[in-house]
Amino acid sequence: MSDSRVVELLFLNHDEVAGLLSVELVLDAVQTVLLEEARGKLTAGPATPMTVSSDGWLMAMPASLTTEGVAGVKWLGYFERAQGSRIPTSWGSLLILNHINNGLPYALLDATDITAHRTAGGHAVVAAQALARADANSLAILGTGVQAKAGIIAFDKVFELERIIVYSRTRAHLEQFVKRFDGIVRAKLVAAESPETLVRQADILLTCSAATSPVIRAEWIKPGTTVIAVSAFHDLDPGLASLVDRWYLGNRTSDWEHIVEYPEFANKLRGQQVSGTLGEVLSGKVPGREHDGQRILFTHMGMGALDLAVGDRVYKRALERGAGQRLRLT
Repeated sequence: MSDSRVVELLFLNHDEVAGLLSVELVLDAVQTVLLEEARGKLTAGPATPMTVSSDGWLMAMPASLTTEGVAGVKWLGYFERAQGSRIPTSWGSLLILNHINNGLPYALLDATDITAHRTAGGHAVVAAQALARADANSLAILGTGVQAKAGIIAFDKVFELERIIVYSRTRAHLEQFVKRFDGIVRAKLVAAESPETLVRQADILLTCSAATSPVIRAEWIKPGTTVIAVSAFHDLDPGLASLVDRWYLGNRTSDWEHIVEYPEFANKLRGQQVSGTLGEVLSGKVPGREHDGQRILFTHMGMGALDLAVGDRVYKRALERGAGQRLRLT
C-alpha cells in the first residue's frame, strides 16, 4: 500500500550520471533553457559566492523552469588545493531537483560531469552552431582541463572538423591531451606552439583555460572567427569586445553582472557593445552572423538552469534504465 507521507528521491552518483549523459541530451537541454531565457520564462535566483575560508567559497545556484516542471538548486564549491592534490579545485557539485507543483524534492545528483558537459560541451557548442560560419572546419582550444575534454568530444561529434588545434602553457599537459584524444576524435589533432599560432588557425576558438589573466590578444582574431569564451575575459583580452562585429551573452541578467559589470572588466567593457543573448538569436529576436567576414564573440558564465535541465533529463533516463538508489526522506 502506498503512503502519501513517504517522500523519496532518486540518488545518482558520479559514475551513474556519467553513464547516462550524452551529447544529444545535453544540447537539447541547453537549447531549451536558452530559448526559455529569451521568452522570459526562466526564473533564476542570485548566485553569489559565500567565502567560507581563506582557501575557498561555496555557492548556491537556484533556478526554475516552468515549462520543464522543475525547480532546484546547484550547490558547488571552489577551493585552492595543494600542488599535486587529487581533488580538483571545483569538485563535489550537487544538484537537487524539486517538482514545481508541490515543491517536493525528487532527485539528488552528482553534478560534476553535468557542469563540464553543459558548459564547453553544451552552450559553447550551441553558440557555435548558431554563430559560426557554415564552412568552419578548424576548432582551436585554449586549455587542456575538464572543460576542454568535454568540448573536444561534443564539437567533434556535431561539426565536420578537419583540425582541432590545442594549446596549454604546460607542455606536458598539452602532449598528454593530444595523445589521449588522437584516434578517438575524427578530426586531426594538432598541438599549437603558442597562443598566437593557436588563434590564427581558428575558425572557432574555444577559450576554457584556468588562466586568471588574458592569454589571447584581440588583434590575433582574424575576420570570420567565432570566439566562445566560457571563462569570459579571465583568459581573453577584454579589448576583443570592441573589435568584434557581434557580442552575445548567455543570460542578460547574470552575465551583465558577472561579465559586463564585473569589477575586473567593468572599465574595459561597455554595455552598448552587447548585441543580445544567444537565446534571442535562436528565437529570431536578434540577428546572428550576417556574413562570413564578421568576428563574433559569445561569453557566458553559466547558470543553474542549465544544470537543472540536464539533470532532469538524466533523471528521466535513469528511471527508464533502472539506475540509481532510492533515498527515503520521510
